[in-house]
Amino acid sequence: METLDIDFEEFIYQKEINIGFFNYDDAQFREMIDNLSQSSFSKKFILSRNILYFNEYTRAVFEEKQELKNIIIEEDDDELEKENDKNKFHININNCKIVKKMDEVYGNFIKEKLDFYFIFNGEIIDKKFMDEICEYSKQNYILFNLGKNINDDIIHSDKYLANQYDYFEINKDDMEKYDNKSNILIFTDFLLDLKTKFDMYKIFQQYSIEKSIISFKDYLYNFNKYNKIKEENKLVELFNKFEKLSFNNDYADVTIILLQIMTTNKNILNKNFTFNAKTLHCGFCSNKINECEFDNDSKCFLCYRCKFTKDNYPKNFT
Repeated sequence: METLDIDFEEFIYQKEINIGFFNYDDAQFREMIDNLSQSSFSKKFILSRNILYFNEYTRAVFEEKQELKNIIIEEDDDELEKENDKNKFHININNCKIVKKMDEVYGNFIKEKLDFYFIFNGEIIDKKFMDEICEYSKQNYILFNLGKNINDDIIHSDKYLANQYDYFEINKDDMEKYDNKSNILIFTDFLLDLKTKFDMYKIFQQYSIEKSIISFKDYLYNFNKYNKIKEENKLVELFNKFEKLSFNNDYADVTIILLQIMTTNKNILNKNFTFNAKTLHCGFCSNKINECEFDNDSKCFLCYRCKFTKDNYPKNFT
């Protein structure tokens, strides 16, 4: 079967995730990075650069491990290395200083470059800073209430209540010392879940026509917003509402996200189903037909021929 050569570079605006830590001790940060490189996380990511120094922050870079392919390549080594570099995916973990005014280069880095924000509550954290983080993060932040010298005004504010955790741990093994395990964030699980959502974001970009959601930060905000809805009828109702307001024959950006949520949640729409995709092309062949089915396994639109010939899928597509 002829496969469609999809250039994801056309669709993806990011090749990395940037996470920012605020009010986190530098020694603890180094210890955390070392623990990550020796944890279960290291099965999928390797520490490639530790530690990079900047004026306002330090950075550790984790690189996704690539699967070895049994392919004979006739290209020269330099060209192969360039191609490999182009396809590498990184998670950058940044330990950031807190500034009173978010302007100039570093302020723009905090506002625009970071995809997720970890804030460790303390006397240095004030409500003005938290309000700015709420705005710039698009709710992609977590507030940790650790230690004795915390800002009580922030803890008791209803505004930040939904994004609060009591404890931060690297690995699941570290949970044994806690009696109450309900309000602990396990960082290795968080990172792997974030990478899963980034893979979904790549597929989203492939089918996005409106381009109203461009950055991963925007995608994550919308995904988390609608993922809180657990009732199937409400999700379907939203899907139909957005499609009714759509001005073209392709799915609106939000409806693609709703479709991803409904097909990845095993308790929602767990059966095969078909939407009329109209002008959407099949994800694996060059045929453009009037109806494609969204396949749960590949998270991609397939024509009927490709749906029943999955042995021909490109091995590295999903």
